[in-house]
Amino acid sequence: VYGSYIHGIFDTQHVMDGLLRSLMIHKVFPPDALQAHDRNVYREQQFEKLAQCLRQSLQMQKIYQLIEEGIV
Repeated sequence: VYGSYIHGIFDTQHVMDGLLRSLMIHKVFPPDALQAHDRNVYREQQFEKLAQCLRQSLQMQKIYQLIEEGIV
């Protein structure tokens, strides 16, 4: 719910860690279960997965052609 109404709330590492810790305590996870990770690396990996899916699903040559030539 937080992310759906506050744009960019998870862009700050300490905010994200605080929310995750709160959820973990609520769900009775051990405190050390939250392991450090590089959020930026994970984010880039997810963007690459999305880009790959789009490349496979769209007619990229046609899109490039439309960019170059415009819509007639």
